[in-house]
Amino acid sequence: MAKPDSALSTAKRRHLQWEAMLVIVLVVSLVAGRVLLLMFLSSANISNMLADFTEIALIALPMTLIIVAAEIDLSVGSVLGASSALMGVLWHMGLPMPLVIVFVMLFGVLAGLLNGLVIVRFGLPSLAVTIGTLTLFRGLAYVLLGDQAIADFPAAYTAFGIETIGDSFLPMPFVLVIAGAILLFTILLQATPFGRSLYAIGANPTAAQFSGIEVARTKLKLFMMSGAMAALAGIVYTLRR
Repeated sequence: MAKPDSALSTAKRRHLQWEAMLVIVLVVSLVAGRVLLLMFLSSANISNMLADFTEIALIALPMTLIIVAAEIDLSVGSVLGASSALMGVLWHMGLPMPLVIVFVMLFGVLAGLLNGLVIVRFGLPSLAVTIGTLTLFRGLAYVLLGDQAIADFPAAYTAFGIETIGDSFLPMPFVLVIAGAILLFTILLQATPFGRSLYAIGANPTAAQFSGIEVARTKLKLFMMSGAMAALAGIVYTLRR
């Protein structure tokens, strides 16, 4: 029978081997892309790829924390769409853009709050709940905007969505991803009791509850965070279009 320390060492080695394989695949893919297409690693192409990746990355940041806590949020794409539609409608109504952004972010928080309340109050699986709210928010987006399009946003805001930082290849919206990664992973997840509690909740929520962790409130915060980031992604997506 293998000793616990030996089993742990084996698991770590396998984990490192898997990560090393991912790095190798990434490097091979980059080299192959560069050989097959000279423009593949150009600054313009990298900038475009990062810009297209921005909304996905913003949504993925809080989603990672939700997955650590053994939950899932499938409604984020619909929250993004509904936030984009709401942004267009509010701007078309004549509201100033800063107030529009505040209302859209508030909508995202409320959307996440709805998900979290249904999950923690009724004890329903997040998979089923967020599939339902996915349809709800998608329908809301259609009710708000229908088949219309609103694209006359202020140039100063659309410039943020499409321009880069100075002469670099880094798109301005991608700064939000970098800041979010630092705040959520470097600080929140690794250096706070809240972040460390997520691992306990994901491993055993009942044991976490008995150890003093407020499981329901923590999950509620996670889904509110997810809704807010999905709304932010919707704002970025709208300004880039």
